[in-house]
Amino acid sequence: MGELKQRNFYFDNAKFLLIVLVVLGHTISTPNFDAGHISQTIYRLIFLFHMPCFVFISGYFSKGDKKQKIGRLVYLYLACQTLYYLVQFIIDPGQAVIPQYIKPQLYLWYFLALIQWKILLPFWRRLKHPILVSVLVALAAGYDPNIDNTFNLSRMFAMMPFFLLGYYADEKHIVKLKELSPLLSLPFFAGAFLVLYFLDPNYPVPLFFYSEPYHEMGLTVWYACLYRLAALCISFVGILSFLCLVPSGKTSISPLGQRTVPVYVLHGYIEVGCILLMGEQMLSLGGKTLYLLIMMAAAFLLSTRAAEIITSPLFRPTWVFQKLKSRFSSA
Repeated sequence: MGELKQRNFYFDNAKFLLIVLVVLGHTISTPNFDAGHISQTIYRLIFLFHMPCFVFISGYFSKGDKKQKIGRLVYLYLACQTLYYLVQFIIDPGQAVIPQYIKPQLYLWYFLALIQWKILLPFWRRLKHPILVSVLVALAAGYDPNIDNTFNLSRMFAMMPFFLLGYYADEKHIVKLKELSPLLSLPFFAGAFLVLYFLDPNYPVPLFFYSEPYHEMGLTVWYACLYRLAALCISFVGILSFLCLVPSGKTSISPLGQRTVPVYVLHGYIEVGCILLMGEQMLSLGGKTLYLLIMMAAAFLLSTRAAEIITSPLFRPTWVFQKLKSRFSSA
């Protein structure tokens, strides 16, 4: 994520809270973890807004991006995708592992989407109504069965409006958002929880993943785009509601919010390790509790300065970033 001239602790706080929700959402969605209808409702509630909010924040900090920042994202995506295949080979050496980079693995779709959104920004800036056009593109993309996880196109098109909303938001909008009472978030979260709790458990959850064309979600009617439009609106209200809850000043979690990349990339491996080691023990209440505590501890520990130093050879290799800086500075 980018930085302004003065550190914005409000967004640092938001990013850490969001990354905790990412880990929590993935934890309680583990098949062996299934703790009942309430945990499934919490999972669905989290997915209404947490990644759209991350996208919004990324758009906000994309003002004045330099080419070297896109280069860093390209490196990050390629390095983390390669790490995935390396770990896969180590776990099962007998399995044929063929690295490919057109379909992001685990949670790496976000890095690929960021690259695409940032590259496309000059195009959107030339339009008179970029946000409106991006919404229309997002709605139309769902009808094409070829727009799926390949090159992350489905999420790229479907979530572009959130990125542009963040990009075109200015400091005045954020100041007004900070001034709103956290109580204004209560109707959304309470209402969404109740609706999701009593809603048919078979409703199309992927609607809020933005990762599949309509027909793969069982939405074969001609007006399927209205479901995505409703999802976009709900997610946007969720973004505003969540940001109303975020403390605006420096807090104990502010430094942790500056280091969300290691958490985002590595928590999936810890999750897989727990599943392999705990096995059927995770089916018990004690096993579920232990698993949840391990994953929440991972979210905190991977956000620390120590974790940043240890993982910097992978996520921030000095020699790579220096080459990128010199390459684009001389361009």
